Amino acid sequence: MRAQFQLQQDVTFLNHGSYGACLHDVTEHQIEMIRSLERQPVKFFNKFLLPMLEDVRQVLGDFLGCSPSSLGFVRNATSGINSILRQYPFDKGDEMVVTNHGYRACAYASSAVCKDKGVAVKVAEIPFPLEDHHQIIASIQKCFSNKTKLLMVDHVSSPTGLIFPIKEIIDLAHEHQITVIVDGAHGPGMLPLELEGLGVDFYVGNCHKWLAAAKSSGFIFMDKRHHCHFRGEVISHAQDWDSTAPFFQRDGDWPGTWDPSPVLTIPTAISSMRSLFGSWDALREHNSSLVAAATDLLTLQLGVSRLAPQYMFGSMVPLPLPLPFSSLDIAQLGSIKDRLLDEFMIEIPLYLSPNESFSVFRISAQAYNVLEDYKRLAEAFQAILPKA
Repeated sequence: MRAQFQLQQDVTFLNHGSYGACLHDVTEHQIEMIRSLERQPVKFFNKFLLPMLEDVRQVLGDFLGCSPSSLGFVRNATSGINSILRQYPFDKGDEMVVTNHGYRACAYASSAVCKDKGVAVKVAEIPFPLEDHHQIIASIQKCFSNKTKLLMVDHVSSPTGLIFPIKEIIDLAHEHQITVIVDGAHGPGMLPLELEGLGVDFYVGNCHKWLAAAKSSGFIFMDKRHHCHFRGEVISHAQDWDSTAPFFQRDGDWPGTWDPSPVLTIPTAISSMRSLFGSWDALREHNSSLVAAATDLLTLQLGVSRLAPQYMFGSMVPLPLPLPFSSLDIAQLGSIKDRLLDEFMIEIPLYLSPNESFSVFRISAQAYNVLEDYKRLAEAFQAILPKA
């Protein structure tokens, strides 16, 4: 299985969650698309590209459980969220709610945009460790007021790996007439999705992570009631097309001269990843079962406790570093990360908890991983930590 991926074969790669990893089939398809473009650039852009993007949108819509007419392409989830935030019709004095478990880049974007528009950002302080998903809902609801216009919440938190109870959160926000952006960077491929059924206003996702498409392939799902109010990141020639497609979609298809090859790999990634275990359900079950077994192994071997119930995790789980090393700072964590890679050939992220009170490491499980990978990690930690 490992040989089907492009990963360096002598590295124990436990960090699929950061940037994903491609199958050979996906990269070969991307290279062929680049070659096709460069053989006849004018014909590729003017004749072939838009029909190919429509085909991709249809395949992706089927996979995500939504109408292709509500999907636009972006480079990644962060760029999609920036686009929505910059256009959102805030009034001065409005409030926006985010959580302390959010992706830092998106937190920076919300702070910058809201500062420019005179909007207050309220941070829902979700506890960590966590007893159950009700604490997430309660923490978010506590921040709502009659000034709250927008909520941005993760589907799967990048730093903590938690699966948020998105449907309940969306319904709660809508009861308060609050618009919802879901940062779904880790959703596609990790979790089964039916975006139309969620009732979400905006869902922004990456295809290069758990879907394992080429890098720079992301999407915005936008509920139809918002189609006429939002544009893409770049307004270009799509402005004067004779088309009934919403502008945010047209703008994403034609931002000017661009490299569309990453987006064009999405159908190949969906098909090739499905074939590894016969179905996407089987692949997701492999990943979630493996990361659960790895969590059992590491908590036992390192003498650490879980940070939340296993049902709240998908293919990523964070664990605390064992005492007394749980209080290491960023520089010390960077040193340990470097030693894990340089001395033990193990790639894994280490960072601080959301409230920065303790240090954590995060494990990922993808098709190419086996339980032996996590045994090597436990042995490496046992060798390194006493000397840190």
